[in-house]
Amino acid sequence: MPTSVDSKLATPRLTFDRMRELIGTKGVTVPPDAVAEIASEEELRWLVRDLDPGNDSIPMPPEKELHELSLTGTDFSLSSDGGIRWVDNNRDARRKLRPLVSAANRFGLEIPWHAASISEEFYRERFLHALATHGDANRIFSLLEQHQELILPSLDGRLASKLSALVDERILPFVSRFLNAGPPRVLEALCTLVARIVDDRIIPILARLLERWVTTTRRLEPKPSVDNSVPLARALEALAGHPRFEEVPNWDYQLLDLLGPKMEFFHRKDLVRIVRRSPKAYALIEALLQNARPFEHWWEDEVDVLDGAADELFARVGEGF
Repeated sequence: MPTSVDSKLATPRLTFDRMRELIGTKGVTVPPDAVAEIASEEELRWLVRDLDPGNDSIPMPPEKELHELSLTGTDFSLSSDGGIRWVDNNRDARRKLRPLVSAANRFGLEIPWHAASISEEFYRERFLHALATHGDANRIFSLLEQHQELILPSLDGRLASKLSALVDERILPFVSRFLNAGPPRVLEALCTLVARIVDDRIIPILARLLERWVTTTRRLEPKPSVDNSVPLARALEALAGHPRFEEVPNWDYQLLDLLGPKMEFFHRKDLVRIVRRSPKAYALIEALLQNARPFEHWWEDEVDVLDGAADELFARVGEGF
């Protein structure tokens, strides 16, 4: 029996009847992380037809004869077609349900509005999240074949984390094409996306991702913005956590070259935790320790971090690693 916490964390599943209710009831919110559960092709056909963007507004007969254009909230009236009023038909719920329905299309049914909608960021993001939740790896790769120039540059770490559980070595050619694309958010996504791939072909890709991380960090230091520093920190965590990361040639030299007193401690400590794996880091960490000063208001003191790393490295050097 799931606990209340489990229930809160569970992905909302929208049945056919529930989606019909959401379509027909104004003011009801579609859960942001929901997925559609469609039992039959007949149900899918009904939803595809009803959720066509052309149904987002519906014509209503005029209450009185109109001879001009009038706007009121989301509703509007046109006199050019005989006074027909076009009113909102729960457009917001329909917009949120379309990507969920498309992601649940396990019947191979052609959805007329999908091809045009995939170019919209809102639709694409919700579609990919739902597709990942369904665990349909083959459809993910099929989508990449058709729209890789839209998909990969728009990824973030959260979505890439969901996709990483599904993708395999087939993702490597796609990642290779976009190694230099986008801001640090995309770099984080690419590092996360390949986190579970251990094929030999991953080594040169990890090397290029690390090279880009180092170059980007050097360009943005000493004080990158939050928008950049957070995804960069998570990108490094994903890279360094890869089981074959230490097979990247000179990975330790590249990171050691960044360490120095000008780098903010909050970023430097992340590097220290990684380079402490390498005996080459001992001398530099000892030098940094000599210049470090304790600050009691930090939840984690720089002296403690450096001292712990130096002690560990000293012991390992003495043992000959």
